[in-house]
Amino acid sequence: MKRNNKGFSLVELLIAMAVSSIVLTALVLLVAQSVKSYSKQTSLAQIQSDADVVLNQISKSILEADTIYIDKTDAYVKFYTKTVSDTSDPTNPKHIKWGYYYDKAEKKLYYTDDTLSKKSEACDYVEGFDVKLSKSNFTLKDGHIIEELPTNPEIQVSITLERMKNVRTVTREYMARNKIGNNITLQKATGGEVTLKATGSVAGDKSDLSKISDTYFY
Repeated sequence: MKRNNKGFSLVELLIAMAVSSIVLTALVLLVAQSVKSYSKQTSLAQIQSDADVVLNQISKSILEADTIYIDKTDAYVKFYTKTVSDTSDPTNPKHIKWGYYYDKAEKKLYYTDDTLSKKSEACDYVEGFDVKLSKSNFTLKDGHIIEELPTNPEIQVSITLERMKNVRTVTREYMARNKIGNNITLQKATGGEVTLKATGSVAGDKSDLSKISDTYFY
Protein backbone atom coordinates (compact mmCIF):
# COMPACT_ATOMS: atom_id res chain seq x y z
CA MET A 1 0.00 0.00 0.00
CA LYS A 2 1.33 3.44 -0.92
CA ARG A 3 1.40 6.05 1.78
CA ASN A 4 -0.32 9.35 1.05
CA ASN A 5 2.38 11.90 1.85
CA LYS A 6 0.63 14.64 -0.05
CA GLY A 7 0.72 17.98 1.94
CA PHE A 8 -1.33 21.16 1.60
CA SER A 9 -1.54 22.59 -1.84
CA LEU A 10 -0.55 26.21 -2.49
CA VAL A 11 -4.19 27.17 -2.95
CA GLU A 12 -5.13 25.60 0.39
CA LEU A 13 -2.29 27.45 2.13
CA LEU A 14 -3.35 30.76 0.62
CA ILE A 15 -6.96 30.19 1.68
CA ALA A 16 -5.87 29.29 5.22
CA MET A 17 -3.68 32.39 5.44
CA ALA A 18 -6.49 34.59 4.15
CA VAL A 19 -8.96 33.19 6.68
CA SER A 20 -6.42 33.58 9.49
CA SER A 21 -5.75 37.16 8.42
CA ILE A 22 -9.46 37.99 8.44
CA VAL A 23 -9.93 36.45 11.88
CA LEU A 24 -6.85 38.22 13.26
CA THR A 25 -7.96 41.57 11.81
CA ALA A 26 -11.41 41.13 13.33
CA LEU A 27 -9.86 40.36 16.72
CA VAL A 28 -7.59 43.39 16.53
CA LEU A 29 -10.52 45.65 15.61
CA LEU A 30 -12.60 44.18 18.43
CA VAL A 31 -9.83 44.75 20.97
CA ALA A 32 -9.20 48.28 19.67
CA GLN A 33 -12.90 49.13 19.87
CA SER A 34 -13.10 47.72 23.38
CA VAL A 35 -10.08 49.76 24.48
CA LYS A 36 -11.53 52.91 22.87
CA SER A 37 -14.91 52.35 24.52
CA TYR A 38 -13.28 51.69 27.89
CA SER A 39 -11.10 54.79 27.58
CA LYS A 40 -14.12 56.93 26.68
CA GLN A 41 -16.17 55.61 29.60
CA THR A 42 -13.21 56.11 31.93
CA SER A 43 -12.77 59.66 30.63
CA LEU A 44 -16.47 60.43 31.13
CA ALA A 45 -16.39 59.06 34.67
CA GLN A 46 -13.27 61.11 35.37
CA ILE A 47 -14.73 64.45 34.29
CA GLN A 48 -17.94 63.70 36.18
CA SER A 49 -15.91 63.04 39.31
CA ASP A 50 -13.68 66.09 38.75
CA ALA A 51 -16.71 68.38 38.34
CA ASP A 52 -18.29 67.09 41.54
CA VAL A 53 -15.06 67.41 43.52
CA VAL A 54 -14.26 70.98 42.47
CA LEU A 55 -17.87 72.17 42.92
CA ASN A 56 -17.94 70.70 46.41
CA GLN A 57 -14.79 72.65 47.16
CA ILE A 58 -16.27 75.85 45.74
CA SER A 59 -19.50 75.35 47.71
CA LYS A 60 -17.50 75.25 50.96
CA SER A 61 -15.69 78.43 49.95
CA ILE A 62 -19.02 80.17 49.32
CA LEU A 63 -20.52 78.96 52.59
CA GLU A 64 -17.55 80.36 54.50
CA ALA A 65 -17.20 83.51 52.38
CA ASP A 66 -16.70 86.92 53.94
CA THR A 67 -16.43 88.72 50.61
CA ILE A 68 -17.55 88.27 47.01
CA TYR A 69 -15.21 89.48 44.29
CA ILE A 70 -15.88 88.66 40.63
CA ASP A 71 -13.89 89.82 37.62
CA LYS A 72 -14.45 88.45 34.11
CA THR A 73 -12.48 89.09 30.92
CA ASP A 74 -11.85 87.27 27.66
CA ALA A 75 -8.72 85.76 29.24
CA TYR A 76 -9.79 84.81 32.76
CA VAL A 77 -12.41 84.65 35.49
CA LYS A 78 -11.52 85.67 39.04
CA PHE A 79 -13.76 84.66 41.91
CA TYR A 80 -12.53 85.43 45.43
CA THR A 81 -14.44 84.59 48.60
CA LYS A 82 -12.05 85.09 51.51
CA THR A 83 -9.98 87.99 52.81
CA VAL A 84 -6.91 87.27 54.94
CA SER A 85 -4.89 89.95 56.72
CA ASP A 86 -1.14 89.83 56.20
CA THR A 87 0.56 91.60 59.11
CA SER A 88 4.09 90.40 58.40
CA ASP A 89 4.89 94.07 57.85
CA PRO A 90 3.06 95.96 60.66
CA THR A 91 3.75 99.29 58.97
CA ASN A 92 2.05 98.14 55.79
CA PRO A 93 -0.59 95.50 56.54
CA LYS A 94 -2.21 93.90 53.52
CA HIS A 95 -5.59 92.33 52.91
CA ILE A 96 -5.14 89.37 50.58
CA LYS A 97 -8.09 87.80 48.82
CA TRP A 98 -8.30 84.05 48.23
CA GLY A 99 -10.45 82.14 45.80
CA TYR A 100 -10.47 80.82 42.26
CA TYR A 101 -8.78 81.85 39.04
CA TYR A 102 -9.79 80.37 35.69
CA ASP A 103 -7.19 80.66 32.94
CA LYS A 104 -9.04 80.32 29.63
CA ALA A 105 -5.87 79.71 27.59
CA GLU A 106 -4.57 76.98 29.90
CA LYS A 107 -8.08 75.58 30.45
CA LYS A 108 -7.30 75.19 34.13
CA LEU A 109 -9.00 76.35 37.33
CA TYR A 110 -6.73 77.33 40.21
CA TYR A 111 -7.20 78.02 43.91
CA THR A 112 -5.04 81.05 44.59
CA ASP A 113 -4.47 84.37 46.29
CA ASP A 114 -5.17 87.58 44.40
CA THR A 115 -1.48 88.02 43.54
CA LEU A 116 -1.59 84.69 41.65
CA SER A 117 1.72 83.81 43.32
CA LYS A 118 0.38 80.84 45.27
CA LYS A 119 -1.64 79.00 42.66
CA SER A 120 -2.60 75.37 43.16
CA GLU A 121 -4.48 73.50 40.46
CA ALA A 122 -8.09 72.78 41.39
CA CYS A 123 -9.20 71.27 38.08
CA ASP A 124 -7.95 70.80 34.52
CA TYR A 125 -9.62 70.16 31.14
CA VAL A 126 -11.88 73.13 31.96
CA GLU A 127 -13.59 74.44 28.82
CA GLY A 128 -15.70 76.99 30.69
CA PHE A 129 -16.15 78.50 34.15
CA ASP A 130 -18.64 81.16 35.17
CA VAL A 131 -19.93 82.77 38.35
CA LYS A 132 -23.06 84.90 38.69
CA LEU A 133 -25.03 86.61 41.45
CA SER A 134 -28.77 86.29 41.85
CA LYS A 135 -30.22 89.67 40.95
CA SER A 136 -33.43 88.78 42.77
CA ASN A 137 -31.52 88.96 46.08
CA PHE A 138 -31.11 92.72 45.67
CA THR A 139 -33.81 95.17 46.71
CA LEU A 140 -33.92 97.57 43.77
CA LYS A 141 -35.62 100.83 42.91
CA ASP A 142 -36.59 101.30 39.27
CA GLY A 143 -35.04 97.92 38.57
CA HIS A 144 -31.44 99.05 38.98
CA ILE A 145 -30.81 101.37 41.95
CA ILE A 146 -29.73 99.39 45.02
CA GLU A 147 -31.93 100.06 48.04
CA GLU A 148 -30.67 97.04 49.97
CA LEU A 149 -27.82 94.60 49.41
CA PRO A 150 -28.36 90.87 49.89
CA THR A 151 -27.28 89.75 53.35
CA ASN A 152 -26.57 86.20 52.20
CA PRO A 153 -26.19 86.39 48.43
CA GLU A 154 -27.04 83.46 46.21
CA ILE A 155 -24.33 82.53 43.73
CA GLN A 156 -24.56 80.41 40.60
CA VAL A 157 -21.44 78.50 39.57
CA SER A 158 -21.13 76.77 36.20
CA ILE A 159 -18.25 74.61 35.01
CA THR A 160 -17.73 72.76 31.72
CA LEU A 161 -15.16 69.97 31.40
CA GLU A 162 -14.11 68.28 28.17
CA ARG A 163 -11.89 65.24 27.79
CA MET A 164 -11.59 62.84 24.83
CA LYS A 165 -14.63 64.54 23.24
CA ASN A 166 -16.68 63.88 26.38
CA VAL A 167 -18.28 67.11 27.59
CA ARG A 168 -20.04 67.73 30.88
CA THR A 169 -21.52 71.02 32.08
CA VAL A 170 -22.69 71.33 35.68
CA THR A 171 -24.46 74.38 37.11
CA ARG A 172 -25.25 74.73 40.79
CA GLU A 173 -26.50 77.47 43.07
CA TYR A 174 -25.24 78.17 46.57
CA MET A 175 -26.04 80.64 49.33
CA ALA A 176 -23.41 82.30 51.48
CA ARG A 177 -23.80 81.42 55.14
CA ASN A 178 -22.06 84.52 56.46
CA LYS A 179 -23.35 88.06 56.16
CA ILE A 180 -21.52 89.55 53.21
CA GLY A 181 -23.06 93.01 53.47
CA ASN A 182 -21.03 95.68 51.69
CA ASN A 183 -18.29 93.29 50.57
CA ILE A 184 -19.50 92.60 47.03
CA THR A 185 -17.12 93.82 44.34
CA LEU A 186 -17.82 93.51 40.61
CA GLN A 187 -16.50 95.05 37.41
CA LYS A 188 -18.22 97.92 35.64
CA ALA A 189 -19.15 97.44 32.01
CA THR A 190 -16.96 100.42 31.14
CA GLY A 191 -14.00 99.06 33.09
CA GLY A 192 -12.80 99.29 36.67
CA GLU A 193 -14.02 97.52 39.77
CA VAL A 194 -16.72 98.81 42.07
CA THR A 195 -17.77 97.72 45.56
CA LEU A 196 -21.55 97.88 45.65
CA LYS A 197 -23.34 100.16 48.10
CA ALA A 198 -27.00 100.66 48.95
CA THR A 199 -28.20 104.25 48.60
CA GLY A 200 -31.85 103.97 47.71
CA SER A 201 -31.86 107.21 45.77
CA VAL A 202 -28.56 108.43 44.32
CA ALA A 203 -27.63 106.18 41.42
CA GLY A 204 -23.85 106.49 41.51
CA ASP A 205 -21.64 103.78 40.10
CA LYS A 206 -21.62 101.96 43.44
CA SER A 207 -25.38 101.77 43.69
CA ASP A 208 -26.45 101.36 40.07
CA LEU A 209 -26.60 97.82 38.73
CA SER A 210 -27.10 99.13 35.21
CA LYS A 211 -23.41 100.04 35.31
CA ILE A 212 -22.57 96.35 35.70
CA SER A 213 -22.63 93.92 32.78
CA ASP A 214 -25.59 91.54 32.75
CA THR A 215 -23.10 88.65 32.62
CA TYR A 216 -22.59 89.07 36.36
CA PHE A 217 -26.22 88.24 37.19
CA TYR A 218 -28.83 85.57 36.63
